[in-house]
Amino acid sequence: MGTGEKGLSDDYWSFTPGLYVSLRRGTLALDARKTFRIQDVFSQQDAISRGWEYSLDGAMARQLPLLGFNNMALAPVLELNLLVDQADQFSSVEVNDTESVVFISPGLKYTYGSMILESIVQVPIWENIPVTSLERDTRWRIGLRLMY
Repeated sequence: MGTGEKGLSDDYWSFTPGLYVSLRRGTLALDARKTFRIQDVFSQQDAISRGWEYSLDGAMARQLPLLGFNNMALAPVLELNLLVDQADQFSSVEVNDTESVVFISPGLKYTYGSMILESIVQVPIWENIPVTSLERDTRWRIGLRLMY
């Protein structure tokens, strides 16, 4: 859900199906994710659509138990992310405005029971950006997951 001029609004909805795979072997964790986001699912006919976004992510983490507790761990994380963003075409002029970016993302993950708090810095290491777009910059991602 996006934000509007007066706070939260329903101007932006997206649908993100994907495939998520996790492998755990002792204290080592390997994760892979492939998603395809269809943006502006409920957009109106005259509104500008944001198009679609494809991502492919791989992550590796090593769980380090904290203070001898079985339900608490700290894990350094390293991710490699590919992001492809394609806007919808609005005119008859054929323009290639597909953006492709590869990020390397070091971070830290804290696990307590069924809760995971993670912080990752995503640094672009390769970009294929059209002339009409701005370059991607380093970004910081914070996440909270509850597993059940």
